[in-house]
Amino acid sequence: MDRVRSEIKMWGDKTYTAVDKMTSSEQLAYWLADNIPMTDRDKLQILSLHSPIQRLRYELHLIQRVSVNLHYASCAVLNFYFH
Repeated sequence: MDRVRSEIKMWGDKTYTAVDKMTSSEQLAYWLADNIPMTDRDKLQILSLHSPIQRLRYELHLIQRVSVNLHYASCAVLNFYFH
């Protein structure tokens, strides 16, 4: 849960505050499934997993993928404005 929280912390205070209040891995896994951007296929994959830990691992992968995409998108915008 700590790795997920550290990734979410970069998304802003409001989101991190909501995540930080959650005490169970099951609660956090379902909240993430409802709130992180993902395809329907990814949601079905998450919901098919029986363990909250497995769901969190898969969601961590998705969060890291989104974070990388946001990083590259922000770099592209900065390059556009400063070149």
